[in-house]
Amino acid sequence: MCKSMNACGGCIGSKVLWALVIIGSVNWGLVGAFDLDLVALVFGSVTWLQDLVYILVGVAGLVLLFGGCRCKVCKTSACCAGDKKDMKEDCCGGGCCDTKKTK
Repeated sequence: MCKSMNACGGCIGSKVLWALVIIGSVNWGLVGAFDLDLVALVFGSVTWLQDLVYILVGVAGLVLLFGGCRCKVCKTSACCAGDKKDMKEDCCGGGCCDTKKTK
């Protein structure tokens, strides 16, 4: 299979970043609308864990702000040449060819 990953761990890294950003935005929305800090509610008195979540959310936001982790589509790869273009797949699920033949 012709999959290409980048330094962030491919799309798994990208999905984790997006999940953290979504968690952070939902938390801030709840803080603004209802004065409810969901992270503090979930982790209770474990303040270092709360701080860790806030730091990870912040770092994820900055990484995505400055380009983030993107899946590299390998359309120029040898596996996408000729008659092998029948199956498309990359680390995000669409764009890079698979070498398997379909019947």
